[in-house]
Amino acid sequence: MPRSWAQTDVGAVRKHNEDNLLARPELGLWVVADGAGGHASGEVASGMIVEALSRLPADLSASELLSGIRVTITQVHDALRAEAARRGGDVMIASTFVGLMIRDRHFACLWAGDSRAYLLRGGVLQQITRDHSLVQELVEAGTLRPEDAEKHPHANIITRAVGRMTRCWSWTR
Repeated sequence: MPRSWAQTDVGAVRKHNEDNLLARPELGLWVVADGAGGHASGEVASGMIVEALSRLPADLSASELLSGIRVTITQVHDALRAEAARRGGDVMIASTFVGLMIRDRHFACLWAGDSRAYLLRGGVLQQITRDHSLVQELVEAGTLRPEDAEKHPHANIITRAVGRMTRCWSWTR
């Protein structure tokens, strides 16, 4: 069984940490959910993601696990949107999400938002997810240099999140 550990930190910008983590090495599942800062109940959204995924049974095959993750994230997404609608107005309850599944000889990375996954191979760290953010779209359009993205005044605007997306992206092999 793989060894793993998880840790979160409030960081230097915010006073309140809306992160939730899940490490289930026996299932081959690791998740980071970061409540969308500035939105109502981001910690509720990230907590719902982790809590729902923690209920996945341990005896699933790789394809069943991947399907289970996708179904679970869709269900949480729908529940968050319904709760936001119930609260009315412009309320959004959302969280970014990145999950890594390694089961048998299969792996998948699923994400929404700007929570990232990296691959460390041969001492080289390579980002394997693509940010769902306004600045990433500007970089890809050629109107913003990558080195200017982090300090851009709209660097915190995400274009997808659980509770505010049409679907998760995934990279599998």
